[in-house]
Amino acid sequence: MSLLDDPDAVLATIRARQTELNVEGDESDLIIEEFKERLEDQAYSVEYEQVFISTKIAARWYNHVLNERQKTAAVGRILNQKINEGEIVRLRQNNDHKKGRGFIWVGEKAPIDEHIKWNLESRLGNDPDFGTSGF
Repeated sequence: MSLLDDPDAVLATIRARQTELNVEGDESDLIIEEFKERLEDQAYSVEYEQVFISTKIAARWYNHVLNERQKTAAVGRILNQKINEGEIVRLRQNNDHKKGRGFIWVGEKAPIDEHIKWNLESRLGNDPDFGTSGF
């Protein structure tokens, strides 16, 4: 670094980027923990099951845990980016849009042939904090 014009500025930039990466990693951990707790509250076995989470529900949970007010489409893009970058490994995109847009929670020990549970919305009902109506 001594060959650089301003090694202190370079070092400051490196540290700022490291901090940013740590914040993004912490954010992803918060998101996963929130989703995990919400699924456990609905009696899913989060280690062994695969569960469909609609983008609408994912947006509610995301906004709640991060205290944000992102629109559903924006949250979908954010989560897809985090999935594609390997920041969130418990979620994957649902590519079969016949049952709706969203994500699949994949339990760490879920068998590869585990059937996806599609009933989260019915379990949540009309709970204004966690379901499909209100926010």
